[in-house]
Amino acid sequence: MAKIKYIKTGNAKGRITLGIEYNGDCRGYSVLENTYFSLGSPPREYNLSDTAFARICCEDEEYRAMKKAVSLLAVSDKSTFTMRDKLVRCGFDRDVAQDVVLECVRRGYIDESRQLDRLVTKEANDALRGRMYIKRKLVGKGYRSADIDAAIDRMVAAGDIDFADNFERLAAKKGIEDVESRRILKYKYGYVGEDY
Repeated sequence: MAKIKYIKTGNAKGRITLGIEYNGDCRGYSVLENTYFSLGSPPREYNLSDTAFARICCEDEEYRAMKKAVSLLAVSDKSTFTMRDKLVRCGFDRDVAQDVVLECVRRGYIDESRQLDRLVTKEANDALRGRMYIKRKLVGKGYRSADIDAAIDRMVAAGDIDFADNFERLAAKKGIEDVESRRILKYKYGYVGEDY
């Protein structure tokens, strides 16, 4: 049976930390003040029902998963797939990870369209990569193929990317002029199927 051992004001506004002893182990669980009040504001040494304890555990896991997601996003952008995968590898339940990813998208923390525009432009104009190279690389980072194609098409239509010009810049940078070497360079840098 789960028993409340301590009740503290949480580190985040509007949260309470409940120290709960369960199977001889005591640890803190973070819940919203409203959740604590809806449980009847149980005092110390109170024995929680299985339902109440499960609700506390679920809310605590969601809170910890969101904190982890925000810390991961502080380092770098993540696709929804990559974020979900990282949260699961950190030990969070798949459903909780999925819910947190959806909440991150809802709050605007994860905006794959914006991320893809930036990544595609960088790969094309700075690294001088072709469409196929960019697509392979970004699919490997968890972005959807159709979304990558849409981002590339959007950037080309806006005039932000000119693959023909980029290939000529790449060939000049590498000092390549003969037809066979240009063909190899196109293949290596993902300009496959392009006519330049």
